[in-house]
Amino acid sequence: MTGRIGLTVSRILIIAAILLAIAGGSAAASEPPQPSVKPGEMTVQVLQAAVRGEPSALSAPLSMLAYGDIVYVTGSVDGWALLRLSGREKPAYMYLSSLTPKRIGGSGPMQTAVPGVSAPELALAGKGFDSRIEKNYGAKTHLDFRYVDLMEEFRFDPERCAAFLNGGE
Repeated sequence: MTGRIGLTVSRILIIAAILLAIAGGSAAASEPPQPSVKPGEMTVQVLQAAVRGEPSALSAPLSMLAYGDIVYVTGSVDGWALLRLSGREKPAYMYLSSLTPKRIGGSGPMQTAVPGVSAPELALAGKGFDSRIEKNYGAKTHLDFRYVDLMEEFRFDPERCAAFLNGGE
């Protein structure tokens, strides 16, 4: 009797493995296509964005760009924008979601064209989120955004973070 149960369990495990392999293959095939990016200038639409030497969050940042900075994008790969930087022969990379083809901001990085509005507020508003929406959402859901505000003030050294993620410090 034990032999039959063992054989049945083995068959179930084999069938489950086959179904998982099939489901995994069809899930990969049904993933939405990556948006294509036309070469040209794009604007940083987040408060800060790291420019990296490789298309990986573990790659050490080459530099940091700020809201409103303009970059030249030559294409994209797996959610990363390929950037052409002056003085660098190899491409640089930045999260594609950090960029927009629209011109935003004021006359320079971290400046806004709206008096009394900070660049971080404008960056959030560009994403459809402002202090009024935060207040209304917090009242409906009873969420306290004080800790979010504290996290927004937190700063870290990108090189130390990359070293930590790579198993260094």
